[in-house]
Amino acid sequence: MESKKYPYQKEWKEYRRKQTILGLIFLGLIPFMVLIFPFLHNFPKSYDIGGVNIGIIFFILYLAIIGVCFLRLFYLICPKCGKSFNSNKWQRYNFSDKCQYCKLVKYEGSDIESW
Repeated sequence: MESKKYPYQKEWKEYRRKQTILGLIFLGLIPFMVLIFPFLHNFPKSYDIGGVNIGIIFFILYLAIIGVCFLRLFYLICPKCGKSFNSNKWQRYNFSDKCQYCKLVKYEGSDIESW
């Protein structure tokens, strides 16, 4: 149930959760490259898939996961007007601080503070 003081609390918490997931996955790229990738890269040739090393395949899958998380975060729907938060009909803004249609400021209507 939404309160009158914080009508968009749930939507902004979901946005913050997506931000955190993307950050953790992106930071996980460093240990993946340092620890896991060399191990996978040195697998025997019998584990290659179609002549491509399994380490390269896992790396491409990891980058695809980062891309999907980024797109889910970028294509935010405004909780107030229901339109795209980061773009309007003519322009696209990278992680804008306000909705391009109704001018709702990011995290307005919630108790979440901006980072």
